[in-house]
Amino acid sequence: MFYLFTRRAYFAAKSNFTNRPAGLTRYLRLSASGDGIHSGHAINRDNWLSEALASARTPDILIFVHGYNTSQSSLLLRHAMLQQKLAQNGFKGTIVSFDWPSDGSNLSYLADRNEAKAVANALLTDGILMFLAQAPKHRVHILAHSMGTYLTLRALSAGGRWAVEQVIFTAADVDSDWMKSGAWGSLVMQHRCKQFTNFHNTRDEVLILSKNMFNRGAARAGLDGLPGQIPKSYRDVYCTEQYKTRVAAPTMIRSHNWYFEDVGFYRDLALTLAGTAADQMPTRVATNTGGQALYA
Repeated sequence: MFYLFTRRAYFAAKSNFTNRPAGLTRYLRLSASGDGIHSGHAINRDNWLSEALASARTPDILIFVHGYNTSQSSLLLRHAMLQQKLAQNGFKGTIVSFDWPSDGSNLSYLADRNEAKAVANALLTDGILMFLAQAPKHRVHILAHSMGTYLTLRALSAGGRWAVEQVIFTAADVDSDWMKSGAWGSLVMQHRCKQFTNFHNTRDEVLILSKNMFNRGAARAGLDGLPGQIPKSYRDVYCTEQYKTRVAAPTMIRSHNWYFEDVGFYRDLALTLAGTAADQMPTRVATNTGGQALYA
């Protein structure tokens, strides 16, 4: 069973969700058949919450936030992979995904970024804060990928006194300078989570394009890593050697999405969600710059 909350508009005539934004959040309960086709329907929020929490064997909730150029069908495949691989590595919590109206096209970068900013409050109020309020004894974690990290950072920047446990960024399409000590993004993370982990790959061709075509050469956290001194609760994990070793047939898209294919990444992710201290991670080694590298 898959649990999503979505801000995609629903097209009743064709019984599907579109790439246009909706004015309300719908809570979906879906199941997959053997041929990969998903079926299910929207249910009311309270029932959805109750069922999602009941599916967990530990009080852990992982909210996954996808990136740009992601259709709903692609999200469902990734959600299924996350559930399977994390379970194989000992994660017993529940996984829910926030589905936002990414256009599913390489040509829609700027439009997707505007949509991400517009729906950030929905991720916060209809997901993060709902879980914190309705399941106060649970540990809430966030895993975000690509432009989903920008959406997440915007959501976490809202006011109030609250925090989640782990925030994990993969292939983060946010300015590295936002995350340096004292900058706004860094201050957000210090207030909103107990630990922040950033996985980056210097051969991420999608982020190279993002950096040079759409962001005026500004370093990307998922490409260039975090800059300078970082707070003690941050971990910047270099993944380039793991990518070079594990991905036999690299492509532009795989250089950006390969984390979700890599058994070592899932092992590291499960340990991170379990609260393993960074210096005790068997999946990492020290780098010559004082950081850590994925080695699993």
